[in-house]
Amino acid sequence: MTFSPPDWRNRFGWSAAAAGSFNEALSALPDPGTLAEEAAAFLQRATELEGAGSYFDDPDATVALARLCYAAPFLLGHLSRHPRALEAGVLTGLRSGGGLLPWPAGALPETASFLDETGQMLLMRRWKYDNYIRLTARFLLGAADAGDTCRTLSSLADGLIRSAYTHAFGSLALRLGIPLRKVGQLAGDSVLSGKFVLAGG
Repeated sequence: MTFSPPDWRNRFGWSAAAAGSFNEALSALPDPGTLAEEAAAFLQRATELEGAGSYFDDPDATVALARLCYAAPFLLGHLSRHPRALEAGVLTGLRSGGGLLPWPAGALPETASFLDETGQMLLMRRWKYDNYIRLTARFLLGAADAGDTCRTLSSLADGLIRSAYTHAFGSLALRLGIPLRKVGQLAGDSVLSGKFVLAGG
């Protein structure tokens, strides 16, 4: 069956080059018509973003999107639910940029109020899946090999653990105060039985 792609240019503001590279990438995959429908459903959600089409000016982004549709539909589902991940750079500079996205600026202490536990968990989950999209896209493009991908996953895990411990310390400090050995010196911290605790003395 001949693959008849949607009009990506008029529907989503893509350039001719972006539409061409996307159609070529889809044509190389099994059942491109179904993949195109899934991609179109996501792109329709992304139209809420200002200049949404510009995120796909880079042919690497369109090729990565096609391959994600086929190889990792659950990640496309996350992107469909959270199209603003494009603003975070999940498909930007896949060959030239780094493998790991920075922690969201809106969650830094100087730019946001302290998050409750639920808010922190949601933020960590979003950051984790945004990075899953990016590292998977880089791997599918051949911009990162298995070793690079494993190192990025390790850095991601480290970042999530650090974020969780930092939030736990801040939450306890708000409720109980900051433990001090003496004026000007913080008490040590330790991990016991898998829980973050404040240890004085």
